[in-house]
Amino acid sequence: MMNNKTKFLLIPCLLVFVFSPVIFSQDYNKILTTEGLNQTTDPSVISRAMGGVTLSVKNDVSLMFANPAALQTIESIQVSIGGYQRYKTNDQTQQWFPMQSYPNFSLLLGGLSDTITIPRVPDTLYNSGSIARDTVQRQLDKIQPNWKYTKNSSMPLQAFLAVPFSLGKMKFAVGLGTFEYANLDYYYANSNNLNPDIGSYIPAPFNHPLSDANQDAIPVTWFQTVQKREGSIYGFGGAVSVAFSDKFSFGVSAQLLKGTTNDYSYHVGRGLLIMHQTFFGLYSYSYNSSLVGTSDYSGQEYTISCTYQGRFVTFGVAVKPPTTISRDYKGTLQTDSAGSNSVSVPVSSSDEMKLPLRGSVGMGIALRENVSFNVEYEYLPYSTAQYTAGGISSEPWLDGYKFKAGLEYNPIPWLALRCGYSKQTEVFTPQNTYISSEVITSSVYAIGCGVKYRNVQLNLAYEYSTLSYEDMWITNVNMNSRTLQNIILGLSYTLQ
Repeated sequence: MMNNKTKFLLIPCLLVFVFSPVIFSQDYNKILTTEGLNQTTDPSVISRAMGGVTLSVKNDVSLMFANPAALQTIESIQVSIGGYQRYKTNDQTQQWFPMQSYPNFSLLLGGLSDTITIPRVPDTLYNSGSIARDTVQRQLDKIQPNWKYTKNSSMPLQAFLAVPFSLGKMKFAVGLGTFEYANLDYYYANSNNLNPDIGSYIPAPFNHPLSDANQDAIPVTWFQTVQKREGSIYGFGGAVSVAFSDKFSFGVSAQLLKGTTNDYSYHVGRGLLIMHQTFFGLYSYSYNSSLVGTSDYSGQEYTISCTYQGRFVTFGVAVKPPTTISRDYKGTLQTDSAGSNSVSVPVSSSDEMKLPLRGSVGMGIALRENVSFNVEYEYLPYSTAQYTAGGISSEPWLDGYKFKAGLEYNPIPWLALRCGYSKQTEVFTPQNTYISSEVITSSVYAIGCGVKYRNVQLNLAYEYSTLSYEDMWITNVNMNSRTLQNIILGLSYTLQ
């Protein structure tokens, strides 16, 4: 039960939070903006079966936007289509540490307070009635700290057409196509957000109350947040390549980018914590909000590449000039306070992300007549990517890279066996890390095959990707992981 002094303290705390619903002390609990833009898609099934290498792969029309110079390896008019099945799982496990000042705090936020028996204290021991420190604080809902989110989806991947031709002694090739430029699917939840964040030690640790008196107590709002985005950006455009000799090729591609995502952000109030020096109390409060809408993306991207094809070695270089992707958002913000005061407000905004110059360099080696090894490095200087919203610019991402390696073996003329590995960095750091440039990496393992019958070739690839990182506070560690599996199928036809 709350005594009168605690009620007096609780009322202004609730008013402050109700009229300030978007105060988030943890950076990753901001509204959705650029999430997913770095998750670009490789449309080539052959490339993905070999770890994502693009600069040394031959006779594959679906690489025209990654390496337009490779159109010179097309033997004749070629058509390609493809799609993929995705299995994605995100999960989070929270571990809470006991605190000296608040022994049962870790039990409450760890979802374990119901396992503790409430102590029975004789009324004769109370000085002025029951207060929060005389009982075990129990959560007021059924929300648990750990979660798991699974999404399975089938997506179209690409459709391409390329035509090689000659003008005099010069060899040309042109192509048209569309493909998934970036898959923007995103999901993150945290069931134990605190404001102020008493577990944060950056920029400074939380200052505990000076005494157990109500006038020194500090109110802390406790809430859950969920953020989800679903959708993709697609590229539409063409490419042209020219052969300066039998060994040197040059190519340029251009594409328009269009896409739409469905965005969801939820805020669920779980209670108000009143922190005293040696104990705390949990009191009911209701403030829920949802922001639901759509984001429309637009932009363009260009690629310039050149390749050298020797008898046993192939070299390639590709460069993507700076470009800007714009986003227009429209949605509805709905708030519900104490279950009786519901407000719905339309929301709209615009922002943009300017991506810097990016580049790749790769090499392929013919180990034997029917065995080739390919390696590639893609540099992504995303620390200079500029995000602008409302006239204010920032650089929210970290530098990144992708390292790719793959092997192809042709045991018989109509069969190709492939495998590959890639490693890439994410654009963010774990929460509360002392090293602001600490990178998070993910690995991708791939296998695949290709079967050719006359003019038709069927390519299949399987990818398994893992990512894990830990967000750390003084009070807890959130262990995050993501598992991604893709089954990619492509069919091409070459006119003889």
